[in-house]
Parts: sequence; structure tokens; C-alpha cells
Amino acid sequence: MSELSAQGPTIHSGATSVVDSSGTHAVKLGTRAVDTDGNEFVYVDFQESFISGEWCALDSGYLATQLTAASRGSVGVVAGTVSASDRFGWVCVRGVVTNAWATSGATTADPVVIAATTGLGHVATGTSADVSIAVRGAKIATAPDTCASTALSTSALAAPCTVVLMYPFVDGTFAISS
Repeated sequence: MSELSAQGPTIHSGATSVVDSSGTHAVKLGTRAVDTDGNEFVYVDFQESFISGEWCALDSGYLATQLTAASRGSVGVVAGTVSASDRFGWVCVRGVVTNAWATSGATTADPVVIAATTGLGHVATGTSADVSIAVRGAKIATAPDTCASTALSTSALAAPCTVVLMYPFVDGTFAISS
């Protein structure tokens, strides 16, 4: 759990995992903040429930939806568990995330991709142009922990891993072999 830090007044108290349930929050959607480790987060309006570490797509209005192969635009990793839609909280868009969800076969050698048939909020790795959409600006740093209990109940094949994010996005293009 990361704590936000900054010079001057703090824009939000508490950890980045805090999820607000009220639309009368004091933080403007799209606000960016840096935690004590240098990771960058953006404040969003969640359009559905999420678990911490799940991947989401962000639109220009800072609405967060589950990442799918049809998503386009900015991508991030959810910082806290979101119980329902119309909740407000933080998504990591730059830095190191140690609990991002990926398929159990994901590796550090291949590009990060979204399987063309998934709507499960996690990523994979691979180079097959016919089955995956590339996530640019994301790299898996450690393979998924397949011994961890799976919080993504929709897929027994998902597990947490460490990823490095540098403003990730999806543009609909296929992964390219390196």
C-alpha cells in the first residue's frame, strides 16, 4: 500500500488503496500524484468493481473500465479494491506495481498483451499477432506468483506479478516479436 507524498499541502489523505464512495470528493478527476516510491497515480471514476492489481482502461474523462482486447487509450493498474461502480480512487500509470494480474504463463521475455478473447482484467505475454493486442509501455519484471491465492475468481489462471509501467496504452495493434 503506497502513501502519497508531495511538497506543500497534500491533496488526499491516506493510502493510494483508499476508494471514495462519494461523488463529492475533494480530488478532481484526472489529478496526478506521486507516492513515496516515485510511482505516479491518476484519480479516476471507476465504472465497475475491481480488485487491487487488476488492469483498467482510462478514457479522456478519467472513467475506468475493465481492460479488454477492444479497449483503446491509456491503461493503468488499480491500486485498491473497488466494491461497485461510481467509486473514486487511484490507478498506477507509471512506476513499479508488485501485485498486477497476469496469466500464469506470462514471462519477462515477451511483450505484454491482452488476449483477444479476454474480458477478465488481466494481461498475458506473447508474440502471436492473431491472438493478442499489445499493451505498449508495460513490462513484466517478475513472472506471476502461481502459488498465490487467486483473487480474480473469473480465472484460475491469473496470478499477481511485478510490472513496470511507463504510461501504458493500447492502440489495437498486435504484438510484435522482439
